[in-house]
Amino acid sequence: MNETALRTLLNDVAAETPQRTAVDSYLAVETARRQRRLRQRLVAIGAAALVLLVTVATAVVAVAVRDRPAPPVTPRQAPTSFDPLKLRVTPGWLPGGYIPTQTRITASDIRITYSSADHQGVITVYLAPRKRIVVEPVLAPASVPGAAIPRTVPPGAPGPDVNGEPSSWYPEGSRMNGGGPAGRVGQLRFQWAPDAIGLVDIGGLTDPQDVAVRVAKALKVQPGTPTPLPYSLAEPLPHPVFELITGEIGSPLAWVHVQYGTSYQDVKAQVDYATSKTDNTTVNRPRPVGTWRAEVTRVDKTTTEVRFAPSIDTRASIQAAHADALRIAAGFRVTGKLQDQTTWK
Repeated sequence: MNETALRTLLNDVAAETPQRTAVDSYLAVETARRQRRLRQRLVAIGAAALVLLVTVATAVVAVAVRDRPAPPVTPRQAPTSFDPLKLRVTPGWLPGGYIPTQTRITASDIRITYSSADHQGVITVYLAPRKRIVVEPVLAPASVPGAAIPRTVPPGAPGPDVNGEPSSWYPEGSRMNGGGPAGRVGQLRFQWAPDAIGLVDIGGLTDPQDVAVRVAKALKVQPGTPTPLPYSLAEPLPHPVFELITGEIGSPLAWVHVQYGTSYQDVKAQVDYATSKTDNTTVNRPRPVGTWRAEVTRVDKTTTEVRFAPSIDTRASIQAAHADALRIAAGFRVTGKLQDQTTWK
């Protein structure tokens, strides 16, 4: 098709009268608008219904969870003996101003003393391993000097449940903490774990039973967790620990004493870390003391002493024990402040 024929065709189409149609353009536009508004309403209604459905479902689940009986709590288990280097005892609650001042941990018991700032109030916690019969330290009244230890536990007044088990209250208590400076003593006997006896001894407080119950209920015992200490050893000693004692914590005379071996009759070694009464100038420099001891003094007025018992009483054995003491003392590292137990790791 040439250009002239194309122009003629386009002119004919433009001049042609359009055919009539049954479609009303204005009505079509209005119908489309109504359909769009209907879709918007349906979307809004669906969203509201979804929100309502989620709300109802959440409420139903909450009621079901609330009404469902709580799963049984597995009671904490006590070991049959304690490891003094792997035991953490934390008081969940203490009266204001009380801090731990003395701790003694052996394979057969734990004894921790908490004292008030003025030392007029004393709280002592005693814990025994599982299935250990505890007669001590439930003694005769503290006001009776030299009273004999009974062979059986005397009956006490019924106390409130602690850890789901009944407790006993002894208004006269024991002499475990000397009665306290104020002379008012009471003792709570309870189970800190199944078949494991615990005691809370109170001195110097006017409401001893209430305090003892709160201390017992909040007590946290974690066997197997490393015992916090203010130092570490680069080389562990080749003997088990049978006793760990801390004393005068919170005062300038604080000290830590650890004994290695199996008993007091079989002491293999010991490590002592204590404050010194003299100004020290030697820093981390072990020196021999006596025949089988090594000592390190520091400018912060603390002293480390390591002792090794010779296996037999010969010159060679004594020299070997001395060498062991010097080596362990050289690997002694201070990691916390001796007087502040909160810094111990």
